[in-house]
Amino acid sequence: MSNNAQHQRIEALLARLRLSMAGWQDLEAPQWVSEIRALEPDAAQLLELEALAQFAEIGDERERAQQQLHYAQQLQHAAQQLGTELAEAAAWRLMHGLQSLLHQHQAALHSAGMAATLYRRCGQRGLAQAMLVSRNNVLFHLELFQELLQSCEALLADPQDISPAFLHRARNGAASACFSLANEAGNEADHRQLMQRALAHHQAALELAEQHGLTLLCGISHTNLSVVNAMLGQTATARQHLAAVKRMPEVAGGRPGWAAWQRYAAALIEAQEEALEVTLGAAKSTESAWARLLALSESLGEDSLNNGPAHESCLHAIVWMGPARGKSLDALQANRKLLSLQRRNKLALSAALGETVNKVLAQPQLEQRQQQLQAQGSVLEQALAQRNAELSLALAKLQTEMTIRLGAEAALQRAHDELEVRVQQRSAELSQASHTLLLQEKQLSLSRLVADSAALMGPPLGQAHQALQQLDLLQPQLQALLSGLTVRRGELDQLLEGLEQSSGVTDGALQALAQQVQRFKALDLQA
Repeated sequence: MSNNAQHQRIEALLARLRLSMAGWQDLEAPQWVSEIRALEPDAAQLLELEALAQFAEIGDERERAQQQLHYAQQLQHAAQQLGTELAEAAAWRLMHGLQSLLHQHQAALHSAGMAATLYRRCGQRGLAQAMLVSRNNVLFHLELFQELLQSCEALLADPQDISPAFLHRARNGAASACFSLANEAGNEADHRQLMQRALAHHQAALELAEQHGLTLLCGISHTNLSVVNAMLGQTATARQHLAAVKRMPEVAGGRPGWAAWQRYAAALIEAQEEALEVTLGAAKSTESAWARLLALSESLGEDSLNNGPAHESCLHAIVWMGPARGKSLDALQANRKLLSLQRRNKLALSAALGETVNKVLAQPQLEQRQQQLQAQGSVLEQALAQRNAELSLALAKLQTEMTIRLGAEAALQRAHDELEVRVQQRSAELSQASHTLLLQEKQLSLSRLVADSAALMGPPLGQAHQALQQLDLLQPQLQALLSGLTVRRGELDQLLEGLEQSSGVTDGALQALAQQVQRFKALDLQA
């Protein structure tokens, strides 16, 4: 193979790899990586290949992910020094994926933006659009589900230049937003309507993956459809999708989190089927499947890095399904765990917001330093002008050595002109960069303040509303018990315990809301 043909083959394989990195590699990607390495790529191609190949090595351990992030930063620096923008974009893209996994949301947004800018500069509009799709993952972790739904549906309305793999991610993002909003819904009708919307998006995603032969993405869609169908009580359909996933073992292998979703889908199906058997009077036991669902919730909570979303979804399922099965205390306990998780998430978000505010507050100091540098530049220009006058006078006195002096004068004048142009250009660039950075930081701070307000205020109100619904359920039971001829102490104690727990959840949610309001007031005063 000639050098030209070899170069073209490497570029063609790299182009395939770029499109395949939608968070889930094509099955042929490892073969492409091996072939490129065997073809002896140049330094720029090798850097990009290394960054893209790292996607396959993203694991389920925080320490390993942090090591990879450090390596990705080294790749980005090397690509920047080499001046190869495609390789640098791949490194920023890898950093975005790892930062999202590690919940470094602010950094992940920045990395996605840098990758998009570089891809757009290289004429890769489709990949630049794909990085906008990737930012939706950050919106999900920030629990901005309504914003996530709007962003994904806007991309789906105008899918030009977006690859099928990234369109699948947009569908998944819209479905995940509907699923999460359904879990936070205040009534059964809204819950079911949002679940139906999630089901429609997942079905469209599956059809898209099947149409383009995206095997791994098909497995992901089958897993999602199994969970949503099970939540809607359509257990036969859910089992069909779960069986399809089990015929595709590569979906879970080495991909953090998806094994947990498959375990959750199986437990949810069994719990729903058990409830139906109880209703029909054909159940052998009323505790086994429900108990397994509770046990699964406990085990998923042990690995919050990869199983966090599946764990929260399992807790939401217990909250929604518990009262109808006479398991109100289990539902209340799950509700408390959700409140605790959400408090922890909000504290992390508040810390990130505080870091952003601190950077904005530090901006005036940077601007003052910039002004000092500009003043020093003016002094240097004046010194240079004075020196030039002195040289001109010396040249006038040495006209007897005209030939030599004229050459020296011309050389010095050229050096002076070049230096003056460079100083002016650098001063203009620094001034523009400082102004742009100030505007970006202020806009980013305002965006985070608004986003955090929406994310922080909603969950405590939802928790309080759900707890009050539990009180509404327990009140008729207490009235019925007290209106009887006899009152059993055990039954009365159980109802009183339920009332006390519901009251405690309500009080805790309202206190959390009050704390957030005070915190926002304090942030407003600091700003």
